Formats: sequence, C-alpha cells, structure tokens
Amino acid sequence: ATMVLARSSVIMAALVSGNIQFSNSTGSATRAALQGLPVRVIAYFQTEPFSLVVRPEINSIGDLKGKTIGLAELASNNGVYLAHALELGRLSLRDVKPLAMTDEGRVQGLLTKQIDGAITSPPRTQQLVAQGMRLLTGPEVSDIPSNGLVTSVRLLEKEPELVKSMLEALIDAVLWARANPDASVSYFADKYKFPASMAAAAYKQQMEVLRWKITDEQLQRAIKVALQAVGTSQRAQIADAVDLSSYREILRRRGLAE
Repeated sequence: ATMVLARSSVIMAALVSGNIQFSNSTGSATRAALQGLPVRVIAYFQTEPFSLVVRPEINSIGDLKGKTIGLAELASNNGVYLAHALELGRLSLRDVKPLAMTDEGRVQGLLTKQIDGAITSPPRTQQLVAQGMRLLTGPEVSDIPSNGLVTSVRLLEKEPELVKSMLEALIDAVLWARANPDASVSYFADKYKFPASMAAAAYKQQMEVLRWKITDEQLQRAIKVALQAVGTSQRAQIADAVDLSSYREILRRRGLAE
C-alpha cells in the first residue's frame, strides 16, 4: 500500500477517477456524496477526538467572545465541534472569529499569541498543554463519528473482496494498537519527537474515542452536519453517503459488535 497526502477535494476526485482506492477523510466524503459524488464512507473507528485548547489567560468558554479560534475549516467537523463547545458557555459561532489553519499553524498560532484558541487532536492537544496552554473542553463534547474508511461506489461494486481485505487490515491495526500500548506510545513519541509521557497522554485520549459500534442515530447527525456544511436544506438518507454493511458484517463475525 502507498500513503498519499493531499487536500480533501483532491482526494475525492482521485477516488472517483480510480487514482486512489481508499481514504480516511470521512467528513469530506460525506459532504461530497451528498453533493452527488459517487463515494461512500464504509467504516468509522471513532468519534471525534477534538479538544478546545486556549491561551492560559483564558479561563472559560465565555472569555472567548470576540476571540480568534483556529480550526481546519468552519464547514467541517472541526466547525461542528467548536459550535458544540461554545454552546457550553452560551456562545455561538457568531460570537467568535473562526480562522482556517493547518494543524501546525494552530500550534504556532497559539504559542505566538496570533490566535486565542484552537480545535486540536492528539498529539497536538497534549503538545500544547505541555507548553502551558489551557484545555477547555475534550472529546466528550461531541459524539459525531469520525475517521474511518472511504472508497468509491465503483470499487464497492467491482472489487468487494479488496474492500473487505482493507477493512480487515484496519481492524487488525486498531486491535494491535489497543493490545500493545507501550509499542503504540513509542511510535507516537518517535513520530512526533515527543517525550514518552506526552505520547502516552495522546495515546490514552485516542483510545478513549475508539468505537466499533456507531449507531444510526449518530450517522443521522453526521448527515445533518454535512448537509448544513454544504448549505442545502435537502433531505438525505444514510445510504446516500454511508454503507457500513461489510464493516458491520466483519465486526459481527469477529465478535466485535458491541
């Protein structure tokens, strides 16, 4: 297998053309499918691992009124998470200044006071907290499914065995990570050049959001979020963007269905 890093729009086009076979961009794929692109989310492995991390002088969500918050995109699950977090302080997206930034841009933006807060994921969350930033909210704010496997409708129909093999391999990888915390933490530490304690905290948070079972209610919420992101009032069914049939079958066979 070959790993390719690219923007979400490029990934979706490459899936449809057959230049790549799989992606983990579940949020982008859901939005693309609802706009008519022949792609489907075929597995979810977790709920959102996001956190809201802020400058140390900010003590509460209410303090964020009028402040700049870095995130991937407002029309993404980052934006949904931010909206949910702000609601805890009786604020809305209208009360802050969202700014689209890269992961590293958000880290540097907080450390250099260019932004006041950021939506982050492990291990960036732990990196920032270790450097004195304040953690306001964690993954408990949202249960929207995230990060799994995406493919094209063509591949689902023409090469179902390849799809199943990929699903099996990813399930094996998740099981290995759960069963081998020390090796997983070592990987985090080596990849991101973090101290072992920071890598362990990142691993712990990532494990806490892993889910085998994603309910239809959660999927409906994900569809609703995607429809709002693309700015349409149309109705949509789960099947318009998501097909977990093979994934759920494998989970049942392996005794992993919760």
